[in-house]
Amino acid sequence: MERKYQIFVSSTYNDLKDERKNLQNNLFLSSYIPAGMEYFGARNQNVWGVIQNSIENSDIFVLVIAGRYGTIDQNCGISYTEKEYNYAKENNIPILVFIRNRDFIKATDYDDNPIRAKLENFINRVENDYHVTFWNESTDLSTQVLTAIANLRNDRNNSESLMRGWVRWNPQIEVQVSEQTMLYYHIDIKVRGSVYDCERGTAVVSYTGSALVTSPENKCIYKDRVKTERGIQSIKFYPSAEIVSQKEFNRNPNITDYKIKSDTSKLFFNGEVVVNALLQRRNGGVALHIPYFAKYVSVTIDISEAKFIKEYNGLPYLSFTKSDSKTERTPVKNLQFYENTFTYIFSAENIPSDSNLEFEWNSEK
Repeated sequence: MERKYQIFVSSTYNDLKDERKNLQNNLFLSSYIPAGMEYFGARNQNVWGVIQNSIENSDIFVLVIAGRYGTIDQNCGISYTEKEYNYAKENNIPILVFIRNRDFIKATDYDDNPIRAKLENFINRVENDYHVTFWNESTDLSTQVLTAIANLRNDRNNSESLMRGWVRWNPQIEVQVSEQTMLYYHIDIKVRGSVYDCERGTAVVSYTGSALVTSPENKCIYKDRVKTERGIQSIKFYPSAEIVSQKEFNRNPNITDYKIKSDTSKLFFNGEVVVNALLQRRNGGVALHIPYFAKYVSVTIDISEAKFIKEYNGLPYLSFTKSDSKTERTPVKNLQFYENTFTYIFSAENIPSDSNLEFEWNSEK
């Protein structure tokens, strides 16, 4: 049975932004599920519970260190990077450590004392705890991380049986070989707007995420549609999307068909879609369209700027239209809510093509 392994990448962000992006892309293309700060926003005490959950559900913890120590949690006096490392160690998550050679760190990317002293103490701790791999450039880092992961999986003393992974395949669902498949799709949804905004149709909903798509053909072409009755504010993708068709509604596009092309049979993309939405208090919701069979989809919904939604006990559903044109709706069971960040997290596996993952609330209040 096929498994996909989740890799938690821990590091400082601003000085390693390009390196993280390159590493995340290579992990996706190597069929791993990367996790890290990109999926939680800026790290702080309010999202610590979400980070803990992600580390617990990861199979390997990758620590990348350069010249900065990182944001310090004032409650305990250590950086969030070191705090994540401690938590992974406490939970017996396999840890791989990569430290940048000092000759390849710019002077402007070093901390000043006394923060630099904290970094050196952290490095000494890590070097005493684990074997350390040194890297120079971004491409070196990605190659070394993938090699270390492969070695860890092949090491009999670190059997894959110790790593749970995510089971992707359900033999009850048949997928034609000719179909494209979404191996992994992660979306962060953020809802902004007061009750007044939501009921007037001026709420703002942003969908930000990444996906890995495979195709049996030599070239992979991803096609999808953005649809909202209240208008689309913006669509941004990397690689860039080709807009196929667009209709107008109240001077704003409300339906946009687009496609993203790859020169190979694999396509990794990330992007953001921002729309206006009508979200009534009594009943409302947000939806994510799944155009192809998806082995694993994870969704976070941030309602910190629309907290009233929590009062109406929203629930996630998977809906799709069957061959007899009837719509089937199935509740998604593994919903979690983090009170300190007003964030929902849920995931679903083996989703039929042309489905919708919906988060809905309904109240008689």
